[in-house]
Amino acid sequence: MTYIYEWFSFPKVFSVICPKCKEESNCSEIPIAKNSNGNKIIFNSGKLTKDFKAILSCPKCGNNSEEIVNWEKDAYWKFNIKGRILWAWNLEHAIAILEFIKSKNRKQINNELSFSFLHIPEFFKLAKNRETVVRKITRGIKMNEKNYLQDK
Repeated sequence: MTYIYEWFSFPKVFSVICPKCKEESNCSEIPIAKNSNGNKIIFNSGKLTKDFKAILSCPKCGNNSEEIVNWEKDAYWKFNIKGRILWAWNLEHAIAILEFIKSKNRKQINNELSFSFLHIPEFFKLAKNRETVVRKITRGIKMNEKNYLQDK
């Protein structure tokens, strides 16, 4: 039997915090299928549970290096909502999640990232949490845009 998690994979491009300048850094390689100890990466309900190696490329400070990434700790796009963390792979994914959460007719949303919405924990999808989730994601995106514009 094939399960939905067998079809789901980590994206080819994702954003993490640059270890040198603490700004958004792009990982443009698929994570190597081994963690820092040489063991295979373990997925648990669609969530990475081990560190993995990735190639980082930071447009801010020019850092280009192979690094050990811990997704929970190093993800750039993460939102603390009522004590729970919602992660997005990059700005495009954060905006797609925002549009999905805002939507009252979620069955109509169909884009290349819509499959990832199946992995958003139910807590963030509940109508009673919609306003808070939308506000926190919107604030996070706007803060990033403001910092980006100030740097130019």
